[in-house]
Amino acid sequence: MNRYVLPALLMILASPLLFAEDSLYHEIQAQLLVKDRQTASERISDWAESQGGYFTVRSLDRLTLRIPDTELEELKTLLETESEEIVSYSQNAFDLRESILTSQSYLEAREELLARNLEYLDQSDLEGTLTLEMEIRRLMQEIDSLKGLLRKYENDRNYARVDLSISFKNNTLPEGRPSRFDWINSIDFSSFINSPLQISGGGRSPELPIPDGFALADRKPWFQLLSPEGVRLRLRDVENYPEQNKDFWTRALFAHMEGLGYIALDQEKTLSLDEGESFSIRSWGVPLGRKDYIYMTGIRLKGSRIEILEITGEAEYLRNYF
Repeated sequence: MNRYVLPALLMILASPLLFAEDSLYHEIQAQLLVKDRQTASERISDWAESQGGYFTVRSLDRLTLRIPDTELEELKTLLETESEEIVSYSQNAFDLRESILTSQSYLEAREELLARNLEYLDQSDLEGTLTLEMEIRRLMQEIDSLKGLLRKYENDRNYARVDLSISFKNNTLPEGRPSRFDWINSIDFSSFINSPLQISGGGRSPELPIPDGFALADRKPWFQLLSPEGVRLRLRDVENYPEQNKDFWTRALFAHMEGLGYIALDQEKTLSLDEGESFSIRSWGVPLGRKDYIYMTGIRLKGSRIEILEITGEAEYLRNYF
């Protein structure tokens, strides 16, 4: 028996056999507005994997999943939970029955033709054998291609495709609305990210130990640090006037930020940067171009002064430090 016979016969026996009764392929397309694109993308893709699915594309603004089509209802619930708003959601189903049956028919025809060529192979002269071997290779390539197509249909029947466009909640930076307290009005992402460094001048400023990865950029009139990735830290202080406790100023600051339209990424937390009292801080999500920034704002009281802490940078870098 010719060397082609055994592998070819094994190939024929291994041919996939699909049943066309259950042949729907589902596609989901949705556009989401979220507080934090990276976190939302990670949570949704983790959920898909926990359900036996997987992701094929995951970037800051796009996520493509394959999930079992039995999980489509749970997917809709998850998207509602993870997003601030579902801008659009469409679901389509395509019947693959005709494509499956057509491909199966082509496959069976080529396998039959391959079997006949194998029967002729041992009876051919040298010239005929060479011709038959070329035809056998061509048929085997076609059979492989058709099997691959049928495997794709099989995957499509079992796994829905989900294409998600993930956008940040804010389309623009917040616009200022004045607070009754001037120092609160000075806390603003745009002015902070665009403020020049190394503008040392007169006046006084508080200081902090310099965290690993940061360099001192300025001491006066503000204490400012900068990381190689562009993460900025600024510390300054103002007089506690009218004199109030830390809780009052914390509530006033965070309420002002929310009133401006900043999107809170978490609840109030504490951050300790030295041996003194911890800062009460909150993180806000801010879009800048196609990138997501985190803007952390916080305060603490030190004697008769209010120390104001601001930290900002691209989300993926700032998280590495804080």
